[in-house]
Amino acid sequence: MFMRAFLLLRLLTVAAITTSVGSCNANQGLPACRASEKQALLIFKRDLTDPSNRLSSWVADEDSVCCHWAGVVCHHSTGLIHELHLDNPDYLVHPNSSLGGKINPSLLNLTHLTYLNLSHNDFQGTQIPSFFGSLKNLTQLDLTQARFQGLIPPQLGNLSSLSHLFLVGNYDSLKVENLHWLSGLSRLQHLDMSYVNLSKASDHWLLVINMLPSLVELQMHDCELDHIPSVPIINFTSLAILDLSWNRFNSLMPGWVFSLRNLVSLHLVDCDFLGPIPSSHNSTSIRETDLSLNSLNDSIPEWLYSLNHLESFVLSNNDFQGEISSSVGNLTSIINLDLKENLLEGEIPESLGNLCKLTVLDLSHNQFTGQEELWVQSFSITGLSGVIPTWVWNSTFHLDYLNLSHNQLHGEVQSLVANKFSIIDLSSNLFTGSLPLVSSNVSVLDLSNSSFSGTVSHFFCDTRDGPKRLKLLHLGNNHLNGRIPDCWMNWKNLKVVNLLNLENKNLSGNIPSSIGYLLDLISVHLRNNQLSGELPLSLQNCTQLMVVDLRVNKLEGSLPTWIGESLLKLVVINLRSNKLQGAIPHELLIGILSRLETLDLSKNHLVGVIPASMRSMTFLNHLNFSYNNLSGRIPESTQLQSFDQSSFVGNKLCGPPLIKACSASKVTPPTVEQDRGYDILEDKWFYVSLGLGFVVGFWTILGSLLVNMSWSSAFSRFQNRLVLKIYDLIVEYV
Repeated sequence: MFMRAFLLLRLLTVAAITTSVGSCNANQGLPACRASEKQALLIFKRDLTDPSNRLSSWVADEDSVCCHWAGVVCHHSTGLIHELHLDNPDYLVHPNSSLGGKINPSLLNLTHLTYLNLSHNDFQGTQIPSFFGSLKNLTQLDLTQARFQGLIPPQLGNLSSLSHLFLVGNYDSLKVENLHWLSGLSRLQHLDMSYVNLSKASDHWLLVINMLPSLVELQMHDCELDHIPSVPIINFTSLAILDLSWNRFNSLMPGWVFSLRNLVSLHLVDCDFLGPIPSSHNSTSIRETDLSLNSLNDSIPEWLYSLNHLESFVLSNNDFQGEISSSVGNLTSIINLDLKENLLEGEIPESLGNLCKLTVLDLSHNQFTGQEELWVQSFSITGLSGVIPTWVWNSTFHLDYLNLSHNQLHGEVQSLVANKFSIIDLSSNLFTGSLPLVSSNVSVLDLSNSSFSGTVSHFFCDTRDGPKRLKLLHLGNNHLNGRIPDCWMNWKNLKVVNLLNLENKNLSGNIPSSIGYLLDLISVHLRNNQLSGELPLSLQNCTQLMVVDLRVNKLEGSLPTWIGESLLKLVVINLRSNKLQGAIPHELLIGILSRLETLDLSKNHLVGVIPASMRSMTFLNHLNFSYNNLSGRIPESTQLQSFDQSSFVGNKLCGPPLIKACSASKVTPPTVEQDRGYDILEDKWFYVSLGLGFVVGFWTILGSLLVNMSWSSAFSRFQNRLVLKIYDLIVEYV
């Protein structure tokens, strides 16, 4: 979170002279630019490729003032060109908007140029021009991920006025023979050489850095460094931002790291550091520390708990041992505390409850014991057991994210009350009793894989708190029974009902017609129950549906034609192991030919022929018509004949891919097979078959959900976890 703030500060710093790059407003009223500089720019443009015409304002017309050209900033009184902002801010959204081609030495005629930014363009593996080292007045040079390749020219060391140098590579595209040339940049304050291959400088890189006393920011993550040279005394005492992540030092953490008095942000992720955290410390101003994915051990030093400016503290995926000190309550500024996947033990200190700014706490995958009562905004703890006190459920929390999943917590869960847009995950525990009532503010709820029992009527028909805002709901793999109540009109915001995923084997009765109120529904999973009756006509109102999974039930009647007429976004239909009858209507397939990737109608009582319209289905990844009473020739198409014959066995069908030719007088009648419930292999293939159409469509809809949720920046990593969890829930099959 704070690194993003620093990056924003960097952008504001390097663009301090102009408020709108590419706009002529910053240069209004300027004198005409010099003819020689205008000509230099035109020559420079001539050798560039510009597929999106970003430099369309650069023309040779006599009345065209180059100080008004896109990306050009001139001095307010002399009209001399001082800055070129030619970076590509839209490179992620519009990659074809990148400049490319050759960089003409005509830039040398811009003798007063102080700022040059070519970042995020595509110079297609050409070398960084060595003549850049002759732009003597440059104070800021940004070539970040511009797809330069090869050796970084040591002539850049001639730019003695540089304060900002950003040479971020495109994953091993840039390299150096050594870094000695950096020692000439005594005014350098900001240096980023991330993703540059610095392996040949491993023996001296720190010695060179130590010759830059003004350095405030040093970013060298993923640079293939494998050694930290010793230095007798640290000269870069102004350093505020240090990131050496994803190098392979395989050593103790150097003692000077926490002796930097002005250090604010420290990232040493996945550096193969061993042993304890150094005992020497003087970094009292630090706000962000990430030492995750190392092999650090011993206990967490007591002095770390005294850093009262610390806002984000990540020590996850290490080998820290011992208990969390009660002094953790001194981290009064902490927002994000992540200690997951260590060897921590003992009781979690009650002083955590005093950290009023804490919004993210992750202590999962440790060896904690005891019963905890935490009053925090968000927490994720695993390895706990015991009963959660009743007052926890009855209290009105100010929580944004609550995760108690994957523990051995038991007892009953009372009403769940939370803030707007809250996420609650209590899955994979041993909770018993009825489902808890949920306040209307909850947006995501996962109560799956536990031992909740009883009917679901009170849960769905609760109207005390008004209509529910819940969008994602998962109740699967509990001991619920009875009928699904006809109360869906209270849940109109639901988008994903695999997060209703009522695969409990004991739910019975008809699918309620009020499911038609869920107009935004994209995924419904009611598999492996005792549901009966016909598919409700109201389901055709759910026009956003992409996944319908109703397999292993007792549904009856014929296949409705409205599926193919109204549910035009369907990607997956699985009605396997039901009691459906009649023919497969060609209308079922006409409307969904272009999207359908999975169709499973096996183990029903369908009759007649396979519709000839299936010849046009080209996106199918999984098809199963086996064990019905279908007859006749299998329509010939490249798609249908590519499936295994197991997709068609147990019918009276003939023709490829079956061995039985259609010239035979009879075809072996289908074998009546007892329903086996879940078939792990079939279910696995069902979800493996989910292809690009499902993924793109799902993320389009889910993305809009996340964008509309009110997140604080501290929750960025939890957004990622949430998205992955939702996807896993949709595609799980056991």
